[in-house]
Amino acid sequence: MDRQTTRVAVLLDTDRNGSTGISQGNGFGADFDLDLSAATGQGVIAKADPVSCAARQSCFTPVGSVSIAVDTDRMQVDVPLAMLSVADGRMCFQINSYVLFGVGSAVIFDFLPNSGGACLQ
Repeated sequence: MDRQTTRVAVLLDTDRNGSTGISQGNGFGADFDLDLSAATGQGVIAKADPVSCAARQSCFTPVGSVSIAVDTDRMQVDVPLAMLSVADGRMCFQINSYVLFGVGSAVIFDFLPNSGGACLQ
């Protein structure tokens, strides 16, 4: 893992309803995005903004940040459920790991899960 270029995007469907949030085209509706940067050691939490997204502007609006613990080959972050407007911890997620090359250029390396979203019960 190259700390200067490695990023991880965690999309969260906190209401487990694919018709709300930002559609990912596979029945998954992202209500929140957690963007993790190994270089900064910070994670930005952003809430879905469907109106702005439909107008071809930013699909997510930052609402907070969290610190990331970065090790040789992993990143770890704790996000309070209150920041995600969910009390019971039940949600679905998708994770994308990618590398930034220059301004606006990214190469996606892996997805979790491979299709759709995984849910925490």
